Amino acid sequence: MKTKTDNDMNKDLKIVGMPMPDMPWEERPEGCRKVMWRYSGNPVIPRDLLPNSNSIFNSAVVPFEDGYAGVFRVDDTNIRMTLHVGFSKDGINWDINPETLKFDCDIPEIGEWVYGYDPRVCKIEDKYYVTWCNGYHGPTIGVAWTKDFKTFHQLENAFLPYNRNGVTFPRKIGGRYAMLSRPSDTGHTPFGDIFYSESPDLEFWGRHRFVMGPSDFEDSAWQCCKIGAGPTPIETSEGWLMFYHGVHRTCQGYNYSFGAALLDLEQPWKVIARTGPYLLHPETLYECTGDVPNVCFPCAALHDPETGRVAVYYGAADTVVGVAFGYIDEIIDFVKKTGCDSLAISIGTSHGAYKFTPEQCTVDPETGLLVPPMLAFDVLEGVERELPGFPIVLHGSSSVPQEEVATINKYGGALKAAIGIPEPWLRKAAESAVCKINIDSDSRLAMTAAIREVFATKPAEFDPRKYLGPARDNMKKQYMHKIVNVLGSNGKA
Repeated sequence: MKTKTDNDMNKDLKIVGMPMPDMPWEERPEGCRKVMWRYSGNPVIPRDLLPNSNSIFNSAVVPFEDGYAGVFRVDDTNIRMTLHVGFSKDGINWDINPETLKFDCDIPEIGEWVYGYDPRVCKIEDKYYVTWCNGYHGPTIGVAWTKDFKTFHQLENAFLPYNRNGVTFPRKIGGRYAMLSRPSDTGHTPFGDIFYSESPDLEFWGRHRFVMGPSDFEDSAWQCCKIGAGPTPIETSEGWLMFYHGVHRTCQGYNYSFGAALLDLEQPWKVIARTGPYLLHPETLYECTGDVPNVCFPCAALHDPETGRVAVYYGAADTVVGVAFGYIDEIIDFVKKTGCDSLAISIGTSHGAYKFTPEQCTVDPETGLLVPPMLAFDVLEGVERELPGFPIVLHGSSSVPQEEVATINKYGGALKAAIGIPEPWLRKAAESAVCKINIDSDSRLAMTAAIREVFATKPAEFDPRKYLGPARDNMKKQYMHKIVNVLGSNGKA
């Protein structure tokens, strides 16, 4: 990929922000084809920059006066999570205060320091707002402001415990302050969605809206466990560009990578697009080895609207700070072209053959069959209103055909109270924005029924072709029925 010039920029893209022609920058390496690339001098902040620092990572920086200022997470040699202030002339070489940051707070219950980590800094009007994971009977979002990075005024915590990854927007939206966050629990949360909240005064937060959750493992595994907002979103004519981390749980633990999403400018809980592939994934020695291996955790971004350049600061292996570069127009193009292109929602379906208990069902007076509780079609309709035309997926939607269940039980099976989704309901869902309906259990039931029948009626048969053939035919029959008579998808591939 050749070096980008001003003539290569997307001239139609408008990027909001203060000019930063001298921001930290390094051109894409020769032969590199990636959308984002690492600074050759990484890590820019080593773990032992301070006399008593065990690690310095997951930190936030902003333009300030004739250089840059930041709030840094420093875990000391007691492994206590603390915050420190730092300054730099070039955004690469940092002078971090060895004394911990002290907040001025006139609220005794809130001002008592327990721990703090993973800060973000965002300038709104004439103040710099710091948000961080604040210890208050568990992790929540602390909020403070400063004008000089010397005196920090702490406000009320934004939310109840438990919450992490509080990220404010750089301007008010609809006349209110806006923040992204990730509700969680007390531990190393194995789940996590991004939510949006608003406040008239930075003290009382409400109007909470779901933004997005982890992807399906089959679609984008690097972000299938949990996600969280990263740096302050960047305002563009295409929407808010939000970098976010995603987590993949593997046999050796959690892997942290990061990607990006585009959010609607005036309703940021509406996702325009999000990346399918990651933008940056742990690959280097300083990302793969450290206190917590295999972590790239973005917390800050500097950008120049004129050139479209962006520098993302990220914690590496919970030990050091790295910087990655890219062009905003290329990142937005990447997000739009490679993004997760469907949304799986829950309206009462579930995986397997046992979706409901008999106690949850009523008896059809005509057939005598159990009828499960109605699916939440109002939720489906609400999602369609909020995301018109966006493709929706229904997992766990097998009908559990009772004739197959009966055959399995007749020939030695013991499927008790196996109940699925009535086919008329699937037809109703298929007529909406639902583009994919998962019915795998039905094919398994059809296969198992045919095999059991062969084993029971022809006990001397040993040739796999003699029972796999009928199994395949019965499964094909089931799929043809669903395609033609239930889903109405015949000829629409």
